[in-house]
Amino acid sequence: MLYTVSRFFIILFGKIFFFLQAKGKENIPKSGAFILASNHVSNLDPLMLGAACSRKLGYMSKEELFRSPILAFWLRHVHAFPVKRQVHDVGAIREALKRLKSGQPLLMFPEGGRSADGEFSDVEPGVGMLAMHTSVPILPAFIKGSEKAMAKGSHKISFNKIVVVFGKEFYLDNNQSYEEAANRIKNEIIALGESA
Repeated sequence: MLYTVSRFFIILFGKIFFFLQAKGKENIPKSGAFILASNHVSNLDPLMLGAACSRKLGYMSKEELFRSPILAFWLRHVHAFPVKRQVHDVGAIREALKRLKSGQPLLMFPEGGRSADGEFSDVEPGVGMLAMHTSVPILPAFIKGSEKAMAKGSHKISFNKIVVVFGKEFYLDNNQSYEEAANRIKNEIIALGESA
């Protein structure tokens, strides 16, 4: 319930302030689990991707956000769970695996954090590992304009158009390494950005 209500107001917020536009929504699977893999350039990205996607998403969110009881309550009710950055968080990986195996789509940022300059940085192998262990498809997405709407390190919001582009889903080859799988995902996202 809280997810649906929150998404309604976030869509409204996105439309009014950022003229939020979603392209390729026909590529979003109608049912079943998938990993929505996107570039990450702004704190607005999870909100705008969730608003643009017609399916309810699960979110891996940095542990620091759960330190506020009110924010933690909201995050847990919109299907987010904490992940410790800079360490191998086994608990977060288990939770991600559980959700994917239960059929829930999961939003992931293969870079592991926001890009400092807007360019795609090196990717973490975790996204490839999760996809290969669960055999779920990858749905690549590219978000454009959010870095101007709210730049990294800034709390100021600027009126700027945000566009989310969803690509076609694909499956990974189980014969490749996690690093190779993650780089395949990265290349698919970059290709979407070049055509956006």
